[in-house]
Amino acid sequence: MAPPQATTYADFLSSEFFKIVLTDADPDVPLSETPGTSTSGSSSETTKPSSTGGASTSAPDSSSVFYIHKALLANISSELRKHVHNEMKEGKEGVMTLGDVDKETMARFVEWAYTGDYPVEETSRRRLPAGVPGLGAGAKGGTAAGSGGASKTHDKTSAATSLLPHAKLYVLADRFNIPDLKLLSYTRLTDILSSSCEDPQNPTPPPKRLIPRDLLAATKFAFENLPPDPHTTTSSRFRIDSVRTPAAAAASGNEENLLEFLAGYATWALDSLRADPEFCDFVEESAEFARALICGAKPADTPPWTGGGGKQSSGVHSILNRRCTYNTCGGYIACAYVRCSSCSRNDYEVGTEVVMGGKKTWIGSERVRGTRTSYSYTCKWCGHTANHSAHSYLYCRKCNNPNLTYVD
Repeated sequence: MAPPQATTYADFLSSEFFKIVLTDADPDVPLSETPGTSTSGSSSETTKPSSTGGASTSAPDSSSVFYIHKALLANISSELRKHVHNEMKEGKEGVMTLGDVDKETMARFVEWAYTGDYPVEETSRRRLPAGVPGLGAGAKGGTAAGSGGASKTHDKTSAATSLLPHAKLYVLADRFNIPDLKLLSYTRLTDILSSSCEDPQNPTPPPKRLIPRDLLAATKFAFENLPPDPHTTTSSRFRIDSVRTPAAAAASGNEENLLEFLAGYATWALDSLRADPEFCDFVEESAEFARALICGAKPADTPPWTGGGGKQSSGVHSILNRRCTYNTCGGYIACAYVRCSSCSRNDYEVGTEVVMGGKKTWIGSERVRGTRTSYSYTCKWCGHTANHSAHSYLYCRKCNNPNLTYVD
């Protein structure tokens, strides 16, 4: 029978330690062989670390071994309580071996368990209670939280806009049914994405430079590691009649459905993302993600055989393909970029060549209509549509020269 749950923070800190071993560590290292172990002469006796304080006097046995007060871990969720209190080996020995979790994620989890928050940047790590082996602050100042498991080297992506750490914690929280951590990681990740537009008051799909660089990595990790929704009646998490926008999901009380949010963001920022070969590869590899994009995609405004004003559309490539007349360009030929006649923003993505399913296509067919001598352009930011003739509002991608000519 499981002991009664601790009710105060002091109760948590007075309990014994529980050991979490990641799969790249040695699961057979006994709990007594922890930081704080001391030997005297030929004595083989070991001393468990104090649960209420004391300095760690030796290096951790492995950077992939973490310690957390047993009562605290059991109090986090009913799922974790089953791992802590059971009649099997892990419950009796106080050791749990955990796979598919990296050291940085576990270090953040341990810090969250004690403080209610977690850092992304190494320099912002908080100190944990004294006596937490390899993690807490000892009598001489100790170490920053996560020093026993967090790597000093992080992805070059700015930590402030890095999505992957939050996605990993979300997956861990989902795995062990931890609603508070799930909501916190979801909120921090979605806050980063919601601020990736240039004008929050009038949000428009972001240019590629404003999209977090690890968006694809976070999306792939979430789709590959989160289980199917138990409320979904089909084998897929996404159905045409059930997928909602991130706003609709939040309004319905399902505010932490990360997969719906990431799929919705990818659909919204599709113009910027589909020029990325890695994104196109992921769409081809993941039927689940591809289905999510289809469910959230907006239907075309007009059929493919018509253009603006009933004119026959020549395709964005044929409409915008130009030769630069500037001498230093040497007659450079490519799809010109378009400048909006209303807000003066430059659309560098329209006309960009991409390859999907082995077929070549160009971005922006829904924004450019007509022929190369008379075309209309709908701005992706302000939504203004204007009709233009010949080369007006077109610029060379290489030198920004407006003096262009047709390609025969």
